[in-house]
Amino acid sequence: MTVQLRRAVIGPDTGYDEKTYTACFNGGTSSGEWGAGIEGHDYYFRITEVDGSSIVGPMISVDQTRMSF
Repeated sequence: MTVQLRRAVIGPDTGYDEKTYTACFNGGTSSGEWGAGIEGHDYYFRITEVDGSSIVGPMISVDQTRMSF
């Protein structure tokens, strides 16, 4: 699964690097760091690819997401 960090802004949202997670579908844990972001802004994650396909959906469940600055 490939995930991109995005910042919600007026106009087109700002996209940061994409990270690829491989342990998500075998019961493992994946993590990643972006090294971008400014406290006080709204961010979200966009799933851009699952198992080699850019067709994503309808829903993916995530147990935990943590952001720190």
